[in-house]
Amino acid sequence: MKTFNEGPDQQRKWMKLVIIFAIIFGCFCRLIWNEDMEWKGDEQYNFSASRDIVENKNWPMLGPTSSFKGVAQPSLGIWAFGILGFIAKDPLSLNRAVEILNILAILGFCLFIFFRVEKSQREVWFWGMALAAVNPMAILFSRKLWIQDLLPFFCLLVIFSHTLRQYRLGAFLWGLFGMIIGQIHMLGFFYAFSIFIFTWSYDVLVLRQKSIRWGYWLTGILVGSVPLIPWMVRLIFQLGTFAVHTPGQYSFYELWYKGSLGLRQEYSLGHAFLALFYQEPMLGNFPTYGVKILRTYLSFIGYLSLAALGIKIFFWLKRDNILDSFKYITLLDFYIITMVCFYGGILTALNIPMVDHYLIFVFPFLSLYLVRCLFPMRHLLVSVIICQAVLSWLFLGFIHKHGGVTEGDYGISYKQKMKIQKEIGDS
Repeated sequence: MKTFNEGPDQQRKWMKLVIIFAIIFGCFCRLIWNEDMEWKGDEQYNFSASRDIVENKNWPMLGPTSSFKGVAQPSLGIWAFGILGFIAKDPLSLNRAVEILNILAILGFCLFIFFRVEKSQREVWFWGMALAAVNPMAILFSRKLWIQDLLPFFCLLVIFSHTLRQYRLGAFLWGLFGMIIGQIHMLGFFYAFSIFIFTWSYDVLVLRQKSIRWGYWLTGILVGSVPLIPWMVRLIFQLGTFAVHTPGQYSFYELWYKGSLGLRQEYSLGHAFLALFYQEPMLGNFPTYGVKILRTYLSFIGYLSLAALGIKIFFWLKRDNILDSFKYITLLDFYIITMVCFYGGILTALNIPMVDHYLIFVFPFLSLYLVRCLFPMRHLLVSVIICQAVLSWLFLGFIHKHGGVTEGDYGISYKQKMKIQKEIGDS
């Protein structure tokens, strides 16, 4: 596999600049127009709970009610907002703290690549981080006062400690962060279990290694479970609520495919997606349909990625000893298999209703998967990064221009709502 250390110097520098610029641009998109943030019931509740913790020292034992018909979330998601509330005292600054936390997740994964990924594999990871930085859905889910928007940072902690599981402290932190992420959002338990079950299957059954410090991992689990006790008591009386749900509109794998391509703006825009956003950018009153062109190209890339993935799987299956070759999968392949086959498989098997924000847990592997399919077609990767970056910018510009979207999930922006309230107060 080619790395950045191979090939003409000019090409190496050019590719590095593309990746660096994409990451910088993605961070910029997370910070710009902060006042355009969503300001609906969930965001208002999280801010109010944050202030209640700071001002009244009221640390709740249970979080907000989840979509599981009355089952409350564990409390650590609200606690996290409470901790941020000590330095962020108004909605805009609290939302800014969430944005910064997501930027730290991106930069943290870049450091992870330097310290925990083999040199020969780093280029693929960096292309993936560049694409994750500009992915429209990843940017959207970095700019909300949502508990789910805290997840990328905690995913980083889980993944980083997981790669250190052969050490005592690493194993302890892996267990601890695995329990914490489940208490940030309940699906985190499925996420942590997916990593555990494939790790055990791969390390113990395939590699036959016994280097994992399971005792320290279990200690981390037990320590991390302490804040969970009130939630578990509550859950005992609500076990039946999990059985009353019908499947969501989309499957995990459909959202995985579309999310990797950045093709789910309709999630936020609703009816305004086709009626207005599809025509962007506008030249005066003239629609250019640039969004439609970008999405058509990304759809083509999606088909191409499936074909490329199929070819790679075909040649892997043609190997003489598949099981032996499975012992030498890369770290990236390990995590992609974990997310696709185990996390996605568990959610699908349990018939859990799927919505786009459940895929925040797979950050940044949604984009890394697409890069893994297309690599080493670097010029093609550059085109995908450019398309997703432009699509992200058009989305943010559309929200800024219209003050949010009343026809979709996004709702009226915070800035627009404050303006309306001021006008009502002045009248």
